[in-house]
Amino acid sequence: MMEAQAIFYPVGILILWTLAILVVVGNRRMAAVSKGLMPAAYYKLYRGAEEPPRLAALARHYQNLLELPPLFYVTTLVAFVAGAVDPLMVGLAWAFVGSRMVHSIVHVTVNKVPIRFLLFLSGVVILAAMLILILVRL
Repeated sequence: MMEAQAIFYPVGILILWTLAILVVVGNRRMAAVSKGLMPAAYYKLYRGAEEPPRLAALARHYQNLLELPPLFYVTTLVAFVAGAVDPLMVGLAWAFVGSRMVHSIVHVTVNKVPIRFLLFLSGVVILAAMLILILVRL
């Protein structure tokens, strides 16, 4: 029998991944300022300049990690509280995290929109499956 708390391992990994991306964004922004590629004043209101494309993509990706994943966090918490955690639910949670991590890698490297879209869509479908599974089990 699987422990219900297992649902929180993928949650923790995705939170750590998000924090790692935040650290990378911060480091890259500081490097851009120190190299004279970006004026420090830009970061007061995010006006008056434009970040280099790779830095802008990285920063935008960090924002992506603050959009869909919160729904995942709530879903995993609801699954836990509702007693709907089983190997399938945990597997779906890991699949969601995997889709987000691969999405991250694509977004900050090759940044191919069709691939990113498919990865994003796969995460949405996985999340929807998790929610449907919870509703069926209530």
